[in-house]
Amino acid sequence: MVREKKASNRDMYTMLLNICIVLAVFAVSVIVTLAYGIFGHKLQVAVSGSVLLFMPVLFMVLQAVQLPLYFKFGYAKAKFVSIIPFAALMAGYMVLTGFLGGLSGLEEKLDNVFAGGFAYIAIGAAFLAIVFASYRLSLAFYKKREF
Repeated sequence: MVREKKASNRDMYTMLLNICIVLAVFAVSVIVTLAYGIFGHKLQVAVSGSVLLFMPVLFMVLQAVQLPLYFKFGYAKAKFVSIIPFAALMAGYMVLTGFLGGLSGLEEKLDNVFAGGFAYIAIGAAFLAIVFASYRLSLAFYKKREF
């Protein structure tokens, strides 16, 4: 029972920390945008709204993939294995931008996908399923660990 609480506390802490960081980054970006406006500079916003929503979810999913690895192998052994999701993300980014004609092509495609509204629901449901599966796997691996 104590192990379950420790594992769930770590997952909850990670999720809450992610949310706090996303909110802090958003607040800082609003402050910087307002500051540019006060001083008479025009600030070009180069990132669309769908990308702003997509990126935090993507990084939270990467963490959800990494957490069970840490619980299964321990920190020392999982250090190398936990780099694989980031490497896959970078490789996927290079492939997507190469096929879609750069970052603007990727943003345009994402905007088209998110235009209907159904994508938000589908991504939200997939996100919750991944986080739940990560939590369950982390808990199962943590229970089997020997200390």
